Order: sequence, then C-alpha cells, then structure tokens
Amino acid sequence: MTTDEKLDLLVLQMGSMDKRMSSMEMQMSSMNQAIILLREDVNVLKEDVGVLKGDVSVLKEDVSVLKEDVTVLKENVSALTDRVGGLEERVGSLEVHVDWLIQEAKEVKLIIENEIRPNISRVAEGHLDLARNLQAALKPNTEVEMLNIRMGMVEADVKELKKQVYARGKAGKPSSSLPVANVPFL
Repeated sequence: MTTDEKLDLLVLQMGSMDKRMSSMEMQMSSMNQAIILLREDVNVLKEDVGVLKGDVSVLKEDVSVLKEDVTVLKENVSALTDRVGGLEERVGSLEVHVDWLIQEAKEVKLIIENEIRPNISRVAEGHLDLARNLQAALKPNTEVEMLNIRMGMVEADVKELKKQVYARGKAGKPSSSLPVANVPFL
C-alpha cells in the first residue's frame, strides 16, 4: 500500500471517526439536555420532598394529638364500662324486685278476689238491711220532730198573743176584742 493509499485510508478512517465523534457529540448534547431536565426534575422532587416533610411533620403532630384523644377516649370508655357494669347490677337487682312485686301483686289480687270482695258484698247486704231498719226506726222520730216544730210555732203564737193581751190590758181595752179568728191552728 502506498502512501497515498494509506493517507486515503487514514482520511477515510478520520472521516468515519469524525462522524462517530459528531454522533457522540450529539449524544453528549442530548445527554446534557437530559441531565439538565433530570436536575430540574430533581429540584422539583426536592421541593416536593420538602413539602412532604412539612406534611409528615403536621401529620405527626396530628397523630400525637390523636393518640392523646384515643388515650382520653380509652379512659372514658373504661369509666363507662365500669358505670355500665354498675347499671347492669342495679338492673338485675331491680328485675328481682320487680319480679317480687309482680308476685306480691298477684297474691294481693287473689286475696281481693277470694276474700275481700265476698266480705264487702256481705257487708253491703247487711248495710242495706241496716239502712232499711234505720229508716223504719227513724220514721216515727221524724213525725215526732214535725210535731215538736208545730208545737214550737204554737208556743210562739201563744207568747205573741199573751204579749198583745198584756199590752191591751194596760191600755184599758177589754181583752175580748182580740182577733182570735186570725190565729192559725196547726
């Protein structure tokens, strides 16, 4: 191979290398742009991470408050559980008392139906007879009272007449001029 041929080959290889170098430069330029975009994305990602850290911090505070609230809630539930236990005992006791009262009421009802009602009926029948007997016994008494009332009216009329007679006797008028016919006799 001659020098010219070697030079041509060398030029050809250099041209090929130039093309590869150009291709590499284009790839490097493309990689630089990708790196720039990647850096921008990383910066945005850093900002997002910063915001996320703030949100996580707020979330931690909220979780802390929530833990405190859950602790208070557990205490309240425990207190309510104790109170419900006490209420269950009281309700059980009340159920026993109510059952006892129901039984007592049934017994009282039986006593009323079997003993008191028949006795009341007997007393009522006897009272009706007593009332009739009393009315019969009081009938003559009412007649006597009516006669006593009439007698009292007659005595009052007699007293009035005596006063008039006495008054006229002092006045000098004869007693025969008294109006005897106007006096009602009962």
